[in-house]
Amino acid sequence: RDVERSRGLGDVYKRQDICVIFQGVKKTKNFELAFAKIYPNFTSKLLANCDDLTSIEIKMCILLKMNYSSDFIRSELKISPSTFLNSRSSIRKKLGLKRSQKLINTIIKI
Repeated sequence: RDVERSRGLGDVYKRQDICVIFQGVKKTKNFELAFAKIYPNFTSKLLANCDDLTSIEIKMCILLKMNYSSDFIRSELKISPSTFLNSRSSIRKKLGLKRSQKLINTIIKI
């Protein structure tokens, strides 16, 4: 919730919109398209920072951008806790983050 407040009302409104879209689009598998309508430059900016992310890593970044919990992300992507942690580590490495830098903060700024 503090992250939502720090990003401003516009981003909170967008997250509410994408949550509604996510619930409706989940069945049609077009979640990425719905997300792109709300955050049109996120994926291109993400790939500009790191062009070798896998599709699962990109989806994780999208869900992290929306501030979803680790449990929710693992459930949606149908991955194990160890796969989730390995993927987070891989994303951090590919983005060149230092130990002192938080992945979520980096994703939110993109």
